[in-house]
Amino acid sequence: MLLAEARFHHVTIRLAVKLVRFASPELFVHLLTTTSIVASTSVFAQVTEESRRALSREVSAALRSYVDDEGLAFPVEAHVAVARA
Repeated sequence: MLLAEARFHHVTIRLAVKLVRFASPELFVHLLTTTSIVASTSVFAQVTEESRRALSREVSAALRSYVDDEGLAFPVEAHVAVARA
């Protein structure tokens, strides 16, 4: 484990589930495709604007069950490591 190799002690790792919110599915898709590591891939850089809009429509439709009065909300999981130096 990297933390132990870096001489951290009493390492514990737990799974955390949190709710992520975006104003809308369209904003989520926009941010994902323009500001994330996904946007920097060479394949995605070649996608036309029309294709991006189609993707946004398709993803928005698929995420409709996660939309509430405040926008898009869905759970995400992360591993949280806590250790002492």
